[in-house]
Amino acid sequence: MVALTMIAAAAGLALRNAAAAATAELRGGVTVQIIDASPEARAAQAQRAVRRLGQMPEVKAVRIVPQQELDALIEPWLGDDSAGADGEAIPVPALIDARISRNVAPVRLTAIQHALSAVAPAARVDAQSAWLKPVLEAIESLQWLAIALVCLLALA
Repeated sequence: MVALTMIAAAAGLALRNAAAAATAELRGGVTVQIIDASPEARAAQAQRAVRRLGQMPEVKAVRIVPQQELDALIEPWLGDDSAGADGEAIPVPALIDARISRNVAPVRLTAIQHALSAVAPAARVDAQSAWLKPVLEAIESLQWLAIALVCLLALA
C-alpha cells in the first residue's frame, strides 16, 4: 500500500508539473492564421500581418511558421504529399506565431484582430492556451483523482 501511495503521489506531482510547464509555455502565445485560397494573397497578407504585429508595443516576438514545419504538422493526417486526387495542392493557411508581453485575454485578442483586419482581412487570431484548455482540465481532474487515491490509501 505504501508503494501504491507513493506511485499515486508521484503521478499527481508529475501531472501538476506538466500542467504548469504547458501553461507557462503557452501564456502570451497567439497564433494568427491567414486563410486565403490564393497562395500569393496568403503570403502577402502574412507579410503585412507580421509587419503590423511587429509595430505593436506588447508583441515581444513574431515569426511566420515555415511551410516545411506546416507540412510536418499535417503529414500524419494527409500523408507526405498534400496533393488531392486531382493533383491540386490542398491550401494550408499561413501561420504566424506571436508572443505578447501580457497574458492573452479576450480583450487583447479582439484588439489584435482589429489591428490586423486592415492589413490582413483573412486573418484569424487565436490564443494558444485556448487550444489546450480541455487537456489542462483533464489533467486537473486526474490530479484530484491522484489526491483522492492517496487519501484513500492513507486511510486504509
